[in-house]
Amino acid sequence: IERAGNLIPQLNKFNRLEYKNIAAGFRLILWGLFKKTVIADNFSYYVDLTYSNTSQFEGFQIILACIFFSFQVYADFSGYSDIAIGSAKIIGINLMDNFKAPFRAKSINEFWKRFHISLYSWLMDYVYNTIVIYLRYHKEKAIISGIGITLILSGLWHGAGWTFLIYGLCHAIALIFEYLTKKYRKKALKILPNTFVNCLTICATFSFFTFSLIFFRSPDLTTAIMVIKKGLL
Repeated sequence: IERAGNLIPQLNKFNRLEYKNIAAGFRLILWGLFKKTVIADNFSYYVDLTYSNTSQFEGFQIILACIFFSFQVYADFSGYSDIAIGSAKIIGINLMDNFKAPFRAKSINEFWKRFHISLYSWLMDYVYNTIVIYLRYHKEKAIISGIGITLILSGLWHGAGWTFLIYGLCHAIALIFEYLTKKYRKKALKILPNTFVNCLTICATFSFFTFSLIFFRSPDLTTAIMVIKKGLL
């Protein structure tokens, strides 16, 4: 989801084909195809099998499918992004980065600055900022409302259904929680070693994202609830 301010000026220019752009573009395309066809598509076999026959799988098998789906989504989305960015690079057009190592994120807020950056930044500029400006006299309530509406819409952007709504709501609640507890969490984590804090926050962020994707992947709420129950037992 490229911005007009970056894309249109480049379209108005005549770009000569250059070897360095062609080489860089094809490298990105090949890397994107590898992520899409080798990583994402292979993970999808196990994930599809598990979600289509949830009643036949138990505990660890369910958890494994949920983890695989996190990597499948990342490899799939970032793979086609790399293909698009590489294709544009060949003809001299530079598109914005869409993924920046999201599984290194130490919070959900940081995660969304690394994952599907073009979508999240667009929603922040055109939805979140609009709401906050409109409700600016309500201060903290404006920020909470902006976060909630923006993240719920980000879920519905992927599909109109209860599962996508709950997926967006999960991230809205997480971001609001992070916003309201930021000062307290900083004080609490200061007493712990940095290495431990980094590992803890990265694992917690990935685990939350993986949990939220249960709703993203499930065809209906019944399946989602069954996956959660079996994963916890």
